[in-house]
Amino acid sequence: METISASGSTRGSPPPRKQPRLDVVASANTIPLIQRPSGLDCTSESLRTQPFYKSVEWSADGTTVIASSSANQICTYVLPSDLLEPRDNPFELRPQNVLTLPEPTRAIAPCPYFSLGYHTTQTVLVGCKDHPLQLYSLLPEEAQATEESTSPRAEDVPCRTAPPADNPRPSSHSSASSSSSISSSTSSQTSQKSPQPPHQRPLASYKFIKRETEGYISPSSLIWPLAPGTHFIAGATNTIAYFDASRNAEGPVLTIPTIPSARHIAKGSGVGMKGTVAALAVQPTSDTNGGLLAAGTWTSWVGIYDLGRAGECVATWPLAGPKRVEKGSEGGGGGDGGGGGVVQAAWSPCGRYLVLNERRSTGLAVYDVRVTGRLLARLAGRGGEHVNQRLSCDVFPSSEAEGLFEVWAGTPDGRVLVWDRAGGDEGVVEPTWDWQAHGAGSAVGATALHPGGSVLATCAGSYSVQDESESDSESDSEPNGKKLPKLRTSEDTSLKIWSIKASGD
Repeated sequence: METISASGSTRGSPPPRKQPRLDVVASANTIPLIQRPSGLDCTSESLRTQPFYKSVEWSADGTTVIASSSANQICTYVLPSDLLEPRDNPFELRPQNVLTLPEPTRAIAPCPYFSLGYHTTQTVLVGCKDHPLQLYSLLPEEAQATEESTSPRAEDVPCRTAPPADNPRPSSHSSASSSSSISSSTSSQTSQKSPQPPHQRPLASYKFIKRETEGYISPSSLIWPLAPGTHFIAGATNTIAYFDASRNAEGPVLTIPTIPSARHIAKGSGVGMKGTVAALAVQPTSDTNGGLLAAGTWTSWVGIYDLGRAGECVATWPLAGPKRVEKGSEGGGGGDGGGGGVVQAAWSPCGRYLVLNERRSTGLAVYDVRVTGRLLARLAGRGGEHVNQRLSCDVFPSSEAEGLFEVWAGTPDGRVLVWDRAGGDEGVVEPTWDWQAHGAGSAVGATALHPGGSVLATCAGSYSVQDESESDSESDSEPNGKKLPKLRTSEDTSLKIWSIKASGD
């Protein structure tokens, strides 16, 4: 079994807690391909690329891993109940279902109350280009017919030290208690299951249409929060839309413009935030928090909205950073960073802090939402200033003190970084530890912690442009003589499941 001991930088005060041991317990090294109609093959010789996993996240009950790929597919992996049992080699994952989408998608949102025991909850929202928002089944009945069920066991995944009761673990897509376990209803992994049909019919559709042109709006972000669980939210250019999941074939029940007017020449005249809403996150609800909605745009603006008051805008501010400070923007906090637009937002478990993840940025920004626009810290060390790819992160409550939380994030060179005292440190904060999770030439596109906190899922893969010496000059030219750049897929395109244990275990 592959074992990696984390190593990384530490800070002098307070002393860092003991670094954990991480073991690969399961992996999927290839993406199953389904034959597509002519002209839709993403792995054709004309492109000379192989697909890779773009994102990965856990189901609400912690039994299933949901991964999307660059081949416009969503793979569903139901993990075995004996996942953490000792074995010589990592468990080889095979998907229970592969959902092939009609067009590329920028966002998916699994059902926030997903459960293997209830087929109607095993769904995912998808926003494809030139299509309405659609609801698909992740585990169709024909796929479940071949599964062999085992009894769920709550002890399969041990939880880390339980956080305070008023600090439930948040998620940008779902929320689940820390007692959730990896218990599954899984197929015999030794036999190869026949692929599903390339086109799966959606269960429901929701209209997201621009009134002026009657064209479909392609959402850049989707979120389906647990509370209340009956509604979901989509983000697009200058717009946030609030949908009722029970109203099939209908449009949003509430539309929130992020600027006063998109048709006026002033485009809002500096009021609100202009741009494509590419990140959405709902604040964890508690006695002191009302479940505010945070939205981030590709223009590096952030907005806070109160859906309980018909989407009233609470605050908006531009992101602070060294390059923006030089241009005269306020709220700079120093440190490395830059950034080219927000691609992910995540609330801290206590709901006081907001973590913003930008493309082309070497760090993550942590804001204190109790003071509008106050940059508390910049989590440095990612080295992604030249990377447009989305590298998503995850948060988890810290066991050290109330209000602290951990941030786990991947890097363009195959590493995963961990900051274990986010919310407690100010200024530029270096990672507490890191480890080489994937190949050095592959970007870690997503890190996702199991609701119990003792298992981590990561995925890697990226495209790069071939050098002229590596490409074939004849095949690189079009009939008109123009030369096309050739893309190359990184060597490591795997999905890995890690167990997190104390170093002495």
